[in-house]
Amino acid sequence: MKLFDIFHALGSNLGVIAHWGTRDQEGPDRSSIEVALPMLSLRNFAREAFPQFCKGEYYEKRATASDISYEGNIGIDGNYGCNLMLVQNHLATLYDYTVTFTNSAGLAQRCVCWLKIGPHGGINGFFQGNQVLEFSLPGHSRQVLAIDTDSQGGCTCGNPRVPVTEYGQFASTWLEFDIANAANGGWSGADASCLVSALYGLDIPGLQVCSYDVCSTVNPGGTGTNAYIGGMENEDGIGLNIPPGQVRLVVIVGYGGG
Repeated sequence: MKLFDIFHALGSNLGVIAHWGTRDQEGPDRSSIEVALPMLSLRNFAREAFPQFCKGEYYEKRATASDISYEGNIGIDGNYGCNLMLVQNHLATLYDYTVTFTNSAGLAQRCVCWLKIGPHGGINGFFQGNQVLEFSLPGHSRQVLAIDTDSQGGCTCGNPRVPVTEYGQFASTWLEFDIANAANGGWSGADASCLVSALYGLDIPGLQVCSYDVCSTVNPGGTGTNAYIGGMENEDGIGLNIPPGQVRLVVIVGYGGG
């Protein structure tokens, strides 16, 4: 399954583009009154306090090119991008679809995440100014991104900031994700890609994304395994293909190879 045909196919147009007992004052002994309470698991109890995704009517805009027109979930009317959410690391297991970013380098990274479809309905979410969120990733730290169902997008990081092309497109090395795609039976996918940086001759840092024992890897400089590297704009079926169910992506930012 190819995740983002648009990312790879628009080069010519855009530059690749959340029992107690009781006792009254004069009442019976504590043990003589029982109060029935519903049993709450720790997971259900925690859900009362963790951030929830937005709910409501999804946007219904569509991109114009028929082969890349699937939009998926881009949030709700008036709250674009609320289907992507940074969460505290210890809450990760409370969400069905997560990406855990780990900075393997000592240098702090600045990261951005976007949706394929931008805030105004164009296929341009991966251009500067259209990103959904930004975050800092200090050296040797972690950050969890929770993703709602049927979401297509990507993330990339850089030091001290995320590099962009002369057209404002995010460069560096991308994580691309397609989560619980409703048009594909709920399957998910992910890959590492350095197509943009390779096309423009920009620096290519290492990045690896894994789902259990299957990985997509871009090495520093632009070689890679099971990933989109320079010259693969027309390739298909690269990366991770994940059957319906929970998704736990693990991303190493600043991957050193080996």
